[in-house]
Amino acid sequence: MLVSNMSVGTRSEAGIKAMFGRLADSYDRFNSWSTGGLVHRWRRTTAELAAPQPAGRVLDLTCGTGELSFCLVPRAKLVVGLDFSGAMLSRAVSKARQRGLVQRVHLVLGNARSLPFPTGSFDGITEGFGVRNLVDLPRCISEMVRVLRIGGRLAFVEIGRANTGWLRHMYRFYFNRLVPGVGLLASGGQASAFRYLRQSAADFLAPEETVLLLKQAGLAQVSYRGRYAGLIGFYHGTKMEGAS
Repeated sequence: MLVSNMSVGTRSEAGIKAMFGRLADSYDRFNSWSTGGLVHRWRRTTAELAAPQPAGRVLDLTCGTGELSFCLVPRAKLVVGLDFSGAMLSRAVSKARQRGLVQRVHLVLGNARSLPFPTGSFDGITEGFGVRNLVDLPRCISEMVRVLRIGGRLAFVEIGRANTGWLRHMYRFYFNRLVPGVGLLASGGQASAFRYLRQSAADFLAPEETVLLLKQAGLAQVSYRGRYAGLIGFYHGTKMEGAS
């Protein structure tokens, strides 16, 4: 494997799970406030990339409180959302009931490193801002490719970083000042967790490394599309014959 995920992969999975458990009640507020509501558009774009045509079954990994899973409902006969945080998944279950989507969205407690699904189970796979939190990213991507059918599409959206010019200063202001401040207001005292989110974005692979990792896992037609000078990035690829 030419690409490693050392800085992200060496973090404690138990610690990450505990952190998201503490954030479950405030996570939706934080995402909406900190992005000015744009996160909803980004989720819809990710859903469109994974299922450009109506699909049978789509898997939403690290589904959290379920918002991306719900965006997939018009594009799939069945959406399966998986997360390893019971607290986040509980929020997703409550929202699915409130929205009358229990029959369309099946929510599962599980780990992306060992997906509890047969090979070739899904027509599409999505992730929304969860890839950088995965421990052992190469193994997780291999698992995604395994459960994707031939011709199926994997798509995810992730935070990037700006390293040049005035955008670098905006990036630093956003993550050093705005994110912890909004996190404190949204969560009632969990600002340290949002500092982790900032650091995880800084530690994540560069777009070209992420694209290479997806290709090494067996995906073809891999594409990266940056927005806001790379602060947000959309990735997608297709599983072709011969992929593991």
